[in-house]
Amino acid sequence: RLEAPEEHVFRAHDPSPLAKRCEVLGGCELQRLMSCPVVIGFFCPTPRPPLYFKVPKYRWEQEELAELRVRLQKDAVSAIKKGDMTAVRAMLVRGLVLHPAEVELAHGIRGSFVDFAAWNERAGAAVELMDLADQQSVGSGQELARASRHAVFWAVRHNFLALLRDLLARGAAPAQADEVAGSALRLAVEQSRPDAAAMLLAAGAWQGEGEKELVLHLLRDRRLLMPVEPGSGRGLGSPEDEARERLVAVAMQALPAQEMAMAIAAC
Repeated sequence: RLEAPEEHVFRAHDPSPLAKRCEVLGGCELQRLMSCPVVIGFFCPTPRPPLYFKVPKYRWEQEELAELRVRLQKDAVSAIKKGDMTAVRAMLVRGLVLHPAEVELAHGIRGSFVDFAAWNERAGAAVELMDLADQQSVGSGQELARASRHAVFWAVRHNFLALLRDLLARGAAPAQADEVAGSALRLAVEQSRPDAAAMLLAAGAWQGEGEKELVLHLLRDRRLLMPVEPGSGRGLGSPEDEARERLVAVAMQALPAQEMAMAIAAC
């Protein structure tokens, strides 16, 4: 009688080698099978049920639970900084909560786990954190993105376009800003990053922009809205020109006509 090891279930081999051999030989082959073992099935791991904390009944239980969550949060910060998402997933099984949670980024600046990943240039980890939050609870990935206060800015700063696209799609604020460098939109234009600027404008960054005149000046200065004309010798069809054309199309929809005219006046 076969007994599965702990956390495994038995799955029979299909088709059965016994039936197959009997069909081929026209009879039973029990004697050969007893002396020559064959594969008749597999032991497959059984999925573990989700870990649930019981509601603490006593004060000392509440204190232990609080201490565990603090330790998990510290360990998660260390793992995210290294880009070790395998460790983060293991901590989720132990009870790590991704949202709501707040951690220190640097110099007293605080933010979400996604902010921390973007701050440390771990774009892939930031995207995976939002996916993992959704696995914890439906909609938590969107809440985690919306709770971010710096990730959009740092995605622009490091030109992490995939992360920026995911953050904005989940509802992160497009008008995030840095106290020194200004808004994410200003940074995108200042660094001549048309794709990032187009994403931000499409997400509504212009409505929350606090330095509209400066951004318009930068658009003119960087000539980001200048039409690309055939025969100009400027490499029509290059990735840079295609990105700029995308920005022009979005800007025409996002900017009021008067401000759009100001942005291209000197182009």
